[in-house]
Amino acid sequence: MLTVVLLAGCAALIGAWAADIGPARELAARFLAADKPAATADDGASAEREEAEGGEGLPAAGDEPEVHSQGSSSGLPDVPDIGGWMRLSWVRASDGAPAALEDGAAYRIDLPPGGMFSYRLWRESDGKAGIRNDDIIASLIVESALRAGLEAGERHIHDALPAGVKAGFDADVSDGRDLTLRNPHAFPVALLVAASGGVPAAEWKGDAPADWRAPAVTVSEPETFRPERIQLISLDRTRTGDSSGKPGMLVKVYVDGRLEHKDFYAPVPARSVRAPTEEEVGAFRHDGSLDGG
Repeated sequence: MLTVVLLAGCAALIGAWAADIGPARELAARFLAADKPAATADDGASAEREEAEGGEGLPAAGDEPEVHSQGSSSGLPDVPDIGGWMRLSWVRASDGAPAALEDGAAYRIDLPPGGMFSYRLWRESDGKAGIRNDDIIASLIVESALRAGLEAGERHIHDALPAGVKAGFDADVSDGRDLTLRNPHAFPVALLVAASGGVPAAEWKGDAPADWRAPAVTVSEPETFRPERIQLISLDRTRTGDSSGKPGMLVKVYVDGRLEHKDFYAPVPARSVRAPTEEEVGAFRHDGSLDGG
């Protein structure tokens, strides 16, 4: 449907842990050198691609980065040696995603049972200079947390899915927005975010019982919505031309068959802006209002 609009020519957390403990190279070596997780039904293709590329995107043992840990401001001890802990989840940024971490940078987040995490407070603490792209890092944390059985609290999405972010795991942490997580498990967990070759990955480990099983996280096939085309008239003739629209999208994320959240991105209309005809110009008074006479 073609819509005509007359223009007058003007454009229009909950508790967080932020104590860096400095280098922990021996820990990072053990943590990063762990075997790659087995592929699940929804990530088998990416696992095969990673094997063909010869690695999972994290630094190999011997290239240990400096690890910054999020300790506990409440006096709880930092998560102990996690070399023998169970891997709860592992995710990697999409191929071709913008560089999100400086090569060799790594960060560790520790959450005790019932512990809460605030991305904003964590990001504002010292030692985060290696983060180049918050959209991708926050997205990795969301996806890996859901796959590890953690609970998302506050989460916002962008107006459009950012480049390099997987549909269903968007997290907008700009302009005061926050991403919060809670550890509902009866055991402590720890996350390490690291990068090698500019590709970041996130891995959760926990002191979990042997019978613990990761939840099944599935993402629906994105439903797209065609953009409308609208026609605009620029009375001052300064902003004529065409602009392409962008389709909208709806994607749903399920955890163990239960709907976790729905992300909707509204379509952006395609616009065609033209100069007014003489008849259209005459329909306006000097003050720009429509002539009703």
